[in-house]
Amino acid sequence: MREEPHILLQIEKRYQVEQIRANGLPLWPFMRNHIGSYLTFQRGIEAEITTGVTFQLIKNLGFGFWNLFKPARSVFMSSKDQRKFINGVYVDRMNYYIDALGEDRHIFIEQPSLDHFPYRKTKGKNNVSKTWFNLIERIYALFISVEITGEEILQQLLSDYDIPLNYRQKAKKFIAQYRVSQFFFKRKKSAYFFCTTAYMNTPRIKAAKELQIEVVEFQHGIINENHYGYNLCKTIDPQCYPDYLLTFGEKEREVFPESNHYVAQERVLPIGSFYIDHLLENPTEKHPLIQQLRKQYTLIIAFSCQDAMETLWVPFLKSVAENDPRNAYILMPRHKTMKAYAPYHFPSNVYGIPDLNTYQIIQQANIHSTINSTTAIEALALGTPNILLNINNLSVRYTEKMHLKFTHYAATPEAFLHHLKHFTQPERAEVIQSNKQNIVPSFTKRIPGIIKILRG
Repeated sequence: MREEPHILLQIEKRYQVEQIRANGLPLWPFMRNHIGSYLTFQRGIEAEITTGVTFQLIKNLGFGFWNLFKPARSVFMSSKDQRKFINGVYVDRMNYYIDALGEDRHIFIEQPSLDHFPYRKTKGKNNVSKTWFNLIERIYALFISVEITGEEILQQLLSDYDIPLNYRQKAKKFIAQYRVSQFFFKRKKSAYFFCTTAYMNTPRIKAAKELQIEVVEFQHGIINENHYGYNLCKTIDPQCYPDYLLTFGEKEREVFPESNHYVAQERVLPIGSFYIDHLLENPTEKHPLIQQLRKQYTLIIAFSCQDAMETLWVPFLKSVAENDPRNAYILMPRHKTMKAYAPYHFPSNVYGIPDLNTYQIIQQANIHSTINSTTAIEALALGTPNILLNINNLSVRYTEKMHLKFTHYAATPEAFLHHLKHFTQPERAEVIQSNKQNIVPSFTKRIPGIIKILRG
């Protein structure tokens, strides 16, 4: 894995990327994310669509279809994996803002994780599948004739860095997303657009801001100086980026000095995590398997899987578990099932608990581990210390500016085992207190103040 985003920033300084346009529209804000993905993971952003997936996507078209035709002063765009099961329904943090705005005229557009939760069990009455937008944009792109200016610049940088990107296809996708969003926002006469991962939605944001729609981003993952999506050294098109960024904590503000053109520092507003607050106030009952593991093993280590880094963490964790029969390891898949990891033949002290989510498992474990998932800071907010897999220095690069206490870094399986050998369980309250600059408390109490700022 190559060091990044320094390469991407070097590209932006070395090449006149601001001259790259598709049908007159600035293409680089969209293209840089695909290039950043190749530089980081040596693969593209889009997942492969198989026959089984296609069938499920067709089924998703029925999720809230009728809501497409309702007026929407506020548009919310999120994803299934942001929902958490609370009091019998699946809740997204944006639902709290929908309630606070007191706006019935809204639409909640949800990206499925293959499928959606049952409609009747999702909070909100105006939910609709993002599959409709993906489908319309894909069809629209087939009929776009694209003219790229600055094409020789794009070709040169892709060649220089050996990036196998079908840039004409990406340009068509950019234009399709922009045009479809433009039509949608005009019809809805919206005033607000709330979304996650704004850097992945630059065409939609551009369409919204050109119509004087205020764009608000909710933080999705770790934001730091090493994240290519959040570090811009050139101002190419400010209309491709959000007006406000709502973050987990205070530390994210440090990422946005004047030299970073993503968002103004004073418009980075900490809001915390509704689900962390919920679990601290309403701890999950001890799971029977966890109770059994406590009797059978010395420690329980909860491991947050990262699909993009599977080739890195699987051999590392497998080696650790094989050489540590006294402790139990619980895998917490993100988008996969435990069955998907069967071919790796993990030892018998590696388990899965499909009926608990990641955060419920972390709260009941002695230790949390991952490479550089956001769960590294969320675990501390739940009172669980970390031992992070610092493969290729990835853990340190992503967390060093956060000054995480109760966190150890292990570059090798041997180092991981060393930390386990000398581990002493800290008080949960002390761990939680140490992390309040990274995830601030009182999510719901902060909402009125945020709404007041947004309304000006």
